[in-house]
Amino acid sequence: MSNMNILDFSTYIFDLDGVIINSEPIHYNCYKEALLRIVDYNLDWNEYCKIHHSLDNSFEKIFPENYENIYNLKKELYKNEINNINLIDGFYDFFNLLIKNGKIICIVTDATDEIIELISKRFPFLKKCNIIITRNSSKKRKPDSHCYLSLLDKLPKDIENHHIIAFEDSYKGWISATNAIYNCILINNENYVYYNMINAANKMNDFKNISELLFKLSFNYLPFYISSKTHHRDKWLKLQTMYPIVANWIHINKNKEEINTEDKEYICNVIQDDINSSVFGILYLEKNEKEHIGSLIEIGLLLANQKKIYICGDNIFKDEVLFNFKKYLNFSHINNFDLNKVFMNIQYDMNEDYQKFIKKINHHQIDIISNQIQNKNENIDIIDYIVISASGKGSRLLPITQHIPKLLVNVDNLNILNKIINYWKKYSKKFVIVIDSKYNEIVDFYLKLTDIQYEIINVDCNDGQENSYTIHKALQNNKFINKKILITWCDIYPETIIPIDIFDTTNIIFTYKNFGRYDAIDNMIIKKPYGNIIGIYYFGSFKQINIFEPKMDICDCYKENFGDFNSYEIEVLTDIGDYQKLCYYINNKTTKYSTRYFNQLTDLPNNIIEKQSTCEYGDKVIINEMAFFKYHTLNNIPEIIEFKNNSYKMKKILNANNLINVFNNSNIKLQQNIILSLLTEIEKIHIVEHYTVDKRQLFNDIRIEFYDKVIYRLDNIRTLLSYFNFVKSVNNVPIRYDHTYIIEEIYSNIMNYFLDKNTYNTIHGDPHMSNILIDDINNIWFIDPRGYFGNTKLFGLKEYDISKIIYSLSGFDHINNNDNHFFIINDTNNIIVNITNNINNFLHLFNNYNKNILIYMTILHWFGLTDYSKNNIHKCISSYYYGIYLYHLYFVNT
Repeated sequence: MSNMNILDFSTYIFDLDGVIINSEPIHYNCYKEALLRIVDYNLDWNEYCKIHHSLDNSFEKIFPENYENIYNLKKELYKNEINNINLIDGFYDFFNLLIKNGKIICIVTDATDEIIELISKRFPFLKKCNIIITRNSSKKRKPDSHCYLSLLDKLPKDIENHHIIAFEDSYKGWISATNAIYNCILINNENYVYYNMINAANKMNDFKNISELLFKLSFNYLPFYISSKTHHRDKWLKLQTMYPIVANWIHINKNKEEINTEDKEYICNVIQDDINSSVFGILYLEKNEKEHIGSLIEIGLLLANQKKIYICGDNIFKDEVLFNFKKYLNFSHINNFDLNKVFMNIQYDMNEDYQKFIKKINHHQIDIISNQIQNKNENIDIIDYIVISASGKGSRLLPITQHIPKLLVNVDNLNILNKIINYWKKYSKKFVIVIDSKYNEIVDFYLKLTDIQYEIINVDCNDGQENSYTIHKALQNNKFINKKILITWCDIYPETIIPIDIFDTTNIIFTYKNFGRYDAIDNMIIKKPYGNIIGIYYFGSFKQINIFEPKMDICDCYKENFGDFNSYEIEVLTDIGDYQKLCYYINNKTTKYSTRYFNQLTDLPNNIIEKQSTCEYGDKVIINEMAFFKYHTLNNIPEIIEFKNNSYKMKKILNANNLINVFNNSNIKLQQNIILSLLTEIEKIHIVEHYTVDKRQLFNDIRIEFYDKVIYRLDNIRTLLSYFNFVKSVNNVPIRYDHTYIIEEIYSNIMNYFLDKNTYNTIHGDPHMSNILIDDINNIWFIDPRGYFGNTKLFGLKEYDISKIIYSLSGFDHINNNDNHFFIINDTNNIIVNITNNINNFLHLFNNYNKNILIYMTILHWFGLTDYSKNNIHKCISSYYYGIYLYHLYFVNT
């Protein structure tokens, strides 16, 4: 059997009784006492285990007439004994080890919510668990696996089943776990009545020595061949101690110049034999590597033997025809340089038993999800099509709309397009977007981020045509005839719910206050300066507009084409139709907290704030945040009072302001003192703990943070970058180098700087000044931690933290907190990014650090911000070009 380190898993699931707490003897004594009192039955220990841990037996079946009284008495006796319960030996230390390593920790128990609450009061650290599944939150009890399947549904979607390990102590718990979780450990001793029946490959009496445990896998690793450049041989030699790498060329430590003809013939024969002995092959590539003729021959041999090939590292051959043999080539592990994890994942991918297990689990999970969908009673489309009319020039929102359509103007965390879709998709999943053809690519980019069915229809209005012309041209297809259609202008959306039962066969003109140019009264439309028609029209059975003039507003020809209508007054509506309205909205919005699209903050009573994820990406982010708070006991971070799977509640820091606001309102001397204080406080986090990091881990993390992540984020917005690729200069600084060159150069310089360094410190991960508070007695408080660096949780390079302060000084907080930020591109294709750079004023305060490295990191932070802020196209593009600007400012034009 093959082995793996117990800390190589990502998620740890524990039963409660007998695994976390030594409560089984207490349960037994309470049942024994209850049975003696009520039915005068003397229960022994083994009999208790046989009955209580049975798959098909129970005390209820044995004592049906008296069970309710027995159980109620037993429950009261048990509750009285909770303060006498102790932890299983070693569990507390193991729990803290998992916290230190940033692992996800869960409990799956048959205990009730009430009992969990009582146990958590006895052992408060259990509140740090990410997810707790109790009897109350699962439809069926163990040995049924519903509780474990429910947990799987709550975990982040990128966690594979083999990344999870479960701990159970009882027979029924073991059956429940092993039918849902592939890897399990039994916590019990050989005297347990079901011990031999369980026959667990991995078993322990307790957790005292678990850190030394090598977990035995249920299968042997398959032998595989590896092809790469010879300078990677040290990697493979180390990994060969853990995996059956059949590639004897890695033991030949000679340069090409030292190899004679006889050696070459021997090596070729060895390669042929090794490939024949392998079950599959791995091709490992890194960027800038050349002359892969040897690897191409090895690939040919593997293909000739019909052996699957996994492409790992960089996908430098992605455009080659050869690399489109999808039947034999697998690219799912590209850009993951945690090779131990990659090799482990591939072994599970190749294991038939595991794949059958996953199919079975997926089938059960589909059943659960299907039931959940049925329970939600999702609405069938009420309206056939929602039509967003957006082919106007957007001139009333200049200069914001100089290069973008109006429907991409930002409102809070989303552009108006997303706002409109998010509102109306409750009524229909089919949308038609009517736009000028020049905006097709960027509008399609944002539509792909939604979960709707959409169609883009182009209507170009180049001669002053009005919306009647737009609707006539856009909806000519006969598929729209007699359909329920709602047409909305692209700069408005309701905030209050419109009843679905009004959308029948009657036409409706929606009204709101008196901000329009037309008024709808008693089935009549009157043109007047302050009318109530705002630009949302519903047609119960749509007919094409045929009677109109191209420069007519739809209101001028509505009655002739559509006849009678009802009016419906919208209670609350957002309208950003012109720059004045947009500014009014921004200045008067009631949103208290400015957050990213993937999370939200909510005020609760008693000065409590809840932070919650809003999407799958947010789930990943908040798990790392919570890991930071679980690990640290610093006195300048918020007190967390409750953790959940994708949210947490914390005490509000009273009488505190955002540090960046205090900084901006201070004179230069006070600003310097603020930075010095901030450096002192962040360095206190760095000295909490440190360790010597393995070089492979260090270089892998550096690559993730300063190359892979940046390239990935820019690739995510390549459509937007392509749209604006006509820009030739930034803030009047000519662009000599594109982002590809800049990233390569910076990554190389950062990597070279850390070649002789090997220390990881505890880090915050994101201490820019928007993530820091300062109270009325000048105490600094750290909020919103990132909690990881590369693939490493809680620890990383301290310079990474310090670079986030430079990031603030370069202007990040300005763009982050300014809802009305926009760029301007002039006639010479110079983009003016209105961000104030204060680095030079304070760089002398960072003499303890390599300043160039801090600025390099800062530039990459700006590139990385692009994808984070993509919902605001002005912030996204500004971030990109500002990163290019800073590089040229500090490393080209000097």
